[in-house]
Amino acid sequence: MQKNGITSDVNSLFEKKGGKLDNGKYAVGRIPKKMPTLSDFQKKLKDRGKCEELSELLVPFLKGNSLGIFDCESKITSDAEIITFDMSDIKDDFRECNLSHMLAVSGTHLSYLVLGINTVLSKKAFGIRRRKILSIIFILIFMVIVNMSPSVVRAGISTIIAIFATLIYRKQDTYTTISIALLLTLLNNPFAIFDVGLQLSYLATLSIIIFYFKFTQKQFNNKVKKYLYESAMLTLSANILILPITIYEFNTIPINSIISNLLAGPLLGICIILGMFTVIISTVCFPVSKLIAFPLQIILKILIKIIELISKIPFGNYTVKTPWFIVVFLTYAIIAALIHNKKGITKILTMVTLIIFVVMQVCAFINIDGKLKIYFIDVGQGDSMLVKTVNGKNILIDGGGSKDPDYDIGEKILVPYLLDRRIKTLDYVIISHFDEDHVGGILTVMQELKVKKAIIARQFENSNNYKKFIKLAQEKKIKVIVVEAGDVINIEKDIKLKVLWPDSKNKINENVLNNNSLVCKLEYKSFSIMLTGDIEEIAENAILTKYKNNAKILNANILKVAHHRL
Repeated sequence: MQKNGITSDVNSLFEKKGGKLDNGKYAVGRIPKKMPTLSDFQKKLKDRGKCEELSELLVPFLKGNSLGIFDCESKITSDAEIITFDMSDIKDDFRECNLSHMLAVSGTHLSYLVLGINTVLSKKAFGIRRRKILSIIFILIFMVIVNMSPSVVRAGISTIIAIFATLIYRKQDTYTTISIALLLTLLNNPFAIFDVGLQLSYLATLSIIIFYFKFTQKQFNNKVKKYLYESAMLTLSANILILPITIYEFNTIPINSIISNLLAGPLLGICIILGMFTVIISTVCFPVSKLIAFPLQIILKILIKIIELISKIPFGNYTVKTPWFIVVFLTYAIIAALIHNKKGITKILTMVTLIIFVVMQVCAFINIDGKLKIYFIDVGQGDSMLVKTVNGKNILIDGGGSKDPDYDIGEKILVPYLLDRRIKTLDYVIISHFDEDHVGGILTVMQELKVKKAIIARQFENSNNYKKFIKLAQEKKIKVIVVEAGDVINIEKDIKLKVLWPDSKNKINENVLNNNSLVCKLEYKSFSIMLTGDIEEIAENAILTKYKNNAKILNANILKVAHHRL
């Protein structure tokens, strides 16, 4: 049944992104349409002649009856007081701007909570000691509410210790404070040490403690200049110690981090404080909370627009290969040596690191064991395969894909997979055919990494994915090699790619993309693997007929079965 333009396409379940709703409100992201219900269907049956009796059978299952759970509909409509958004695009923009920590519940939110409490609770009415005790209580409640998130626990315990120190008139030692916080966290869950969020949280805090005050000794008469300088130095300080982990875990260097924190940081702080007060006050007096929510709405719109603009800055996040762990370890060793100013140790560690770094980089490009390596990559629906040749060439064959526009296989799986193996350049990409589940991820790889050559079959259908590929190949100056049956590509010494299909003289008009997939055999000395794309039975029979007098050419050690035949 169709209603409101809802079809088998998943995107038809949503309104257009953003825009003004019927009631004058504005929305960000995708809003689910009102869904057809069992009541809708029952009413249509009742209105249709000769179906009254059938419609009566459905009455017990409608709303207001005991089995009315079957009569559900979308709870998100343009009439709702609160609109729930699809946040995927916004999250991507925040990630590109290196502000993901602002969306995740973290120590930042706790800091603003304490600031908000101290702002509301006046010194005269509550007194300094009572205000501090109430702050500790609120911190403990907040830690429980967020399910003891590692970054919140770190900030919470550190803040409680700092507040408690002032209550008993003791001077706080920062290093001892964060050490106690880490110890308590690990006593509760020793495996938390492997949590990247915890690592980044503690390293960022430690980095600020070590470097921030060293960088902010400069005096300013102008308050604006002072704020801009100190904010920039705060971001720079926080990133010094987290940068090696960021590169190792996420394969990025956050170049736009300073800009995004300067522009978006203050607005995010305001949003967090206003948001907390809106939620708290809404439980007591909803009309008042709506008044607070009005400026919050305006600030959020401005913030999202700023984030969108920053995320589009070219090279805002520079993509790099995953470094060897030993290099990351020695980097921290050198930083530690520099902090303690041990010149002799620093020189030794620097030389050792440089030697190891050079050796590792050389090894990354040399296949030491002298073997052809083939990896089948799990991309869910579709195929993807990585070939590493004897001389270090990298070949990616197909790249999977997803029909869900919000899930990019290339971004989520392929690019991280390749970077984790220190591959930033592909000598060849081979595309069997242009169905989404084979080429979708490849397009993202072509965007993010360097691709020298692309091998495709002769096309008999000008599909949308093919058009996208050609446009992208032209933009990235990728050499496109078009092949058909009988062609041979010499990859390197002893490695050949023999093309068996498609055949322009025997074009198959049934399911054109699948049945005219690139079928080829990758040969290395006496070893071979047959790659069959998505050919179906009609194409298989055509290939058998074509090579009936030369059946040996179809022999292979490994057959990659066309997944439509499984």
